[in-house]
Amino acid sequence: MATKEISYPGLLISIEGIDGSGKSSLMDFLVKELAARDINLLRTKESGGTEFGKQLHRIVQYRTEALDAKAEFCVFAADRAQHFTQVVIPGLEQGLLVISDRMADSSIAYQGYGRQLDVSMIRQVNRWVMQGVTPDLTLLIDLDTSMAIARLQDRPGNKTVFDREKIEFFESVRLGFLTELKNREHYVIDGSQSRDAVAKDALQAVVKFIKKTGWSHVA
Repeated sequence: MATKEISYPGLLISIEGIDGSGKSSLMDFLVKELAARDINLLRTKESGGTEFGKQLHRIVQYRTEALDAKAEFCVFAADRAQHFTQVVIPGLEQGLLVISDRMADSSIAYQGYGRQLDVSMIRQVNRWVMQGVTPDLTLLIDLDTSMAIARLQDRPGNKTVFDREKIEFFESVRLGFLTELKNREHYVIDGSQSRDAVAKDALQAVVKFIKKTGWSHVA
């Protein structure tokens, strides 16, 4: 069902949003609820959806020295290439509902709008490493940047390089998401709602979309 050069029986959904928007919590909820509906699914993420990707994730997210913006994007592109070859496409070939925490739109938003790289070049590289596949549906958790930063400050554990970015950076990233998704199948969720409200909103959107496409594959 995914938009692709080769037809696969699976369905691909991505979850996007700026850091602190609540993507991981939403992913936990959706996986649990969809599995309870006997939907055969595969949970994954970018970056770090493969063993190779985990190594790249640690290198770029917790680096202690400056990194050229183009190099940063190329690391994420390498992660994405391996992710699609090893995880995403095999899942789609098996007819699974593949749900990913982040995907190519994050590179458009973070490295394109946030780091001011050539967006058209990022799109071209993304299409190449994703082998022509794009998400059937993208859920975007849209959250005011000041609220997101406040959440990041309260987040336990070591901060990533993106957690430490300034509000102006996240404002550009947020704009990138909203702009890039205008011409694609997507659903915007108000991230300022309670966690339960966000989860309910997203689940309804996914179930409605699955029914609209006529896609069906149960465990």
